[in-house]
Amino acid sequence: MECESVEVGAFLQIVLDYLIPDHPADAFHLDPECDPSLLDRAVQFVIGGWSKWDAAYFLHIAQYGYTEWHMFAFFPLFPVTVRFLADYVISPIQHMLFLNMSLYSCVLIAAVTLNIVAFICAAVLLYHLGVCVLHSERLAYHAALLFCINPASVFMTAAYTESLFAMISFAGMLSLQCNKLVLSILLFGLSALVRSNGVVSIGFLLYYLMKRHTKMLSNLWNVMNRNNRHKLQLICSVLRSECKHILVSFCLVPCFFIMLIPFALFQMYSFLVICTDVTSIFYWMERELISHGAPTWCSNTRLLPYAAIQSHHWNVGFLKYYELKQIPNFLLALPMIILCVSAIMDYCKQRRKYVSFLGILETNAINCERRKNVNFVDHQVEGFCSDQSLVYMAHVTSLLIFGVTCMHVQVITRLIASSCPVVYWYAAHLTLPSINSKTDSTSNDRSACHTTKGLTDKRTILLGEFVRCNNHCYIKQLVLGFFLGYFILGLCMHCNYLPWT
Repeated sequence: MECESVEVGAFLQIVLDYLIPDHPADAFHLDPECDPSLLDRAVQFVIGGWSKWDAAYFLHIAQYGYTEWHMFAFFPLFPVTVRFLADYVISPIQHMLFLNMSLYSCVLIAAVTLNIVAFICAAVLLYHLGVCVLHSERLAYHAALLFCINPASVFMTAAYTESLFAMISFAGMLSLQCNKLVLSILLFGLSALVRSNGVVSIGFLLYYLMKRHTKMLSNLWNVMNRNNRHKLQLICSVLRSECKHILVSFCLVPCFFIMLIPFALFQMYSFLVICTDVTSIFYWMERELISHGAPTWCSNTRLLPYAAIQSHHWNVGFLKYYELKQIPNFLLALPMIILCVSAIMDYCKQRRKYVSFLGILETNAINCERRKNVNFVDHQVEGFCSDQSLVYMAHVTSLLIFGVTCMHVQVITRLIASSCPVVYWYAAHLTLPSINSKTDSTSNDRSACHTTKGLTDKRTILLGEFVRCNNHCYIKQLVLGFFLGYFILGLCMHCNYLPWT
């Protein structure tokens, strides 16, 4: 399914880019190549539609570096990786085959190839993450299918950071679910070099440690309240069993700061290049080193040049986008906002007591609520409302609030689509049949996972669900219509410099 969605997207991109003339948008454009070869023209014809809007910035940075100060709003890992692939993979292949392509063509091929591979890997990682969190192979697989036609699909193949960020972020989340803390820290640290919202992933690690320590304290409290003459031995037993985890947790506290180091170093480097004439981070705090031709914001900020650049060059800031002329962009972001808000409210409604205790304490009321859930199977809640989904709900909530209040609101669609597994889990939850009763949920899920019919015809599941919708499943039609509609409209709009998310 991943490969098929890429193939369909590539075909539509070629057709739409050829049939629809480019809109004269007020955006950064790459300078046209001088005397392009026939192969360069072919590359531009086939994948040139994926070099529009912000993709032009990434391709420019990959070729020439950060030549303008506002380009430091774009993080370095993606263009650096693209240039590495262009120099050490694409160029050697073209020399071996005696081809004649410009650096731009090599960089564009490298960017699109990298994103296609990262997109496929992200879909696979999302499936495995869903199995771990949802305890439902069927729901996880359906969510991965929806990811393949997600509303931000055009950005997953274009020379943007979304696919690489999704792959690294989902890998970090899966590593944490598998208790590979060091690996998850490294992956989350890398994600902060791809997109700024990668720093939000530190919340996953903090919640993981908080929940583990709270569980240990709860066990100690239960033992201490027992009227047992062997109470001291029981306390020692609990401490011995948790000693390893306590030591690991204390050792990992400095690693949280290590996770933020890549992000912090890039911000320091950005400040020095833009605002001073030196490049050593040891001079970062020397105010008198600010050059006379530096932007005015250099004297006011030290920690986040990224925020200053976004505010100065793109007018990004708290409620700055709330203008009447931006109503169309709010409407463009509205379907994703509604989907996220609906997911959050639905989860909080079904798991109200669990949410009220932040999922870190176990009480009789929470156990009773868990047993009453329609998807309670084998002492746990399966599906979208599982216990493990809570931290992902907090993640999407934080990004949604920040996106609505502090960003160009239309960007929310690709921000959420590349960062939050919750939207795919909830969309799968809404579009799968027979999920309204405990009997249907359990039996259908087990039959889908363990019978030949359930998982052998995977290629037609998504289309079949959409076609089989009748007048009573308008929610399925809306959700799948949103995904498929934005999948096609995104290709049509973005590839021709028309305003999109």
